[in-house]
Amino acid sequence: YLKKKNLNQYIESLEFFYFVQKLFLSLRGTYGKSTNPLILDFLKVIEGFYLWESKKIYPYMQALTDQVFWGSSKFYRETMRKFVGGELNALEFTQEFLDRLLADREEANNLLEDFQKQANIELNPNIFEFSKIILDFELLLEGYQNEVEELETGELSENDLSFTQNSILEGVKHALEKINKYFTD
Repeated sequence: YLKKKNLNQYIESLEFFYFVQKLFLSLRGTYGKSTNPLILDFLKVIEGFYLWESKKIYPYMQALTDQVFWGSSKFYRETMRKFVGGELNALEFTQEFLDRLLADREEANNLLEDFQKQANIELNPNIFEFSKIILDFELLLEGYQNEVEELETGELSENDLSFTQNSILEGVKHALEKINKYFTD
């Protein structure tokens, strides 16, 4: 989890990370096709530092994202339970779950750049990587939703589906086991 550092140091590190990221992307966009070895070497140094810095700041970014998703943890758990229990079909589950997931992802992305708001958050080490379990469903559910739409318009037949109710159900059951470990009830 997060090494002992005060919150202000993490915030400052994240601000610096974004500065280095913008610098690297700007320089790469402007000089990326250069054949000048001096420029290319400098880009490699900046890229290396950017990658190194991203690994150092990752746990803090993950903790912030987890904090946002944890705010909806009961919703995620209950929606998964309803789907596993047969109260929701795959499409209903997908629509409810994906809507909340996308809203939480947007909120988390906003929080990652809102340094003042970060200063007022108390991070919970017991929920580390909770959001990863939820975010793992994003592509699956978006793909399923797209396939259902294509099925309804006749662009796909049921035999062409990559995702089925059962395949989603199995993934949800597996994820629900992981999620239940975060709860004490």
